[in-house]
Amino acid sequence: MSRHGIVVHHWILAKTVSMFGTVPESNILGVAYEYSVPLDTEFPKERRGAVMLLRVGAHSAGVTEVLIQVHRQLRPNVWELTTSVSDPRPLVFPQDRTVVFATSIRVPHMQLTGEGLYAVTVYFRAISPEESDEDQNEKTVSEWDDSANDEAAGPLPWDPEEPGWVFGAVDSFGCSPFACALAR
Repeated sequence: MSRHGIVVHHWILAKTVSMFGTVPESNILGVAYEYSVPLDTEFPKERRGAVMLLRVGAHSAGVTEVLIQVHRQLRPNVWELTTSVSDPRPLVFPQDRTVVFATSIRVPHMQLTGEGLYAVTVYFRAISPEESDEDQNEKTVSEWDDSANDEAAGPLPWDPEEPGWVFGAVDSFGCSPFACALAR
């Protein structure tokens, strides 16, 4: 059986990403793992204008949707969804071979609901090419072999309930008034 799916090689959330050249090179600005807020911040607070640089290996993946979700940890093993963004432009990969692909995905806003730990998760879902232009609710999800993401150790506490989404990667950042002001 051939493997279909996507493996994330590298990804990072930044203020801006510019890609240039025939073999894309990237400039990444505003990368931080702590997000500093003023002491008098009133939550919820919206952080605007983040961009995700994503480098993946796509194994006969075809047309693929991307979902980015941000969760805040309320207490151990309890997370709240604060932001969910679907990229309106599907990624188009060959259906007959493996490619390595880099792209930037705009995250127009992230809702910060308080101080603490946040997790940013990337999911992928294969769709049929003819369905990529149809209404989001009418798409038929193609099946992928999830073994491409062997690093995923079972379901996360916040995996999407909608069928077909496959885990890609997760990373976290902290939000506090005492953090370094790198990502303000």
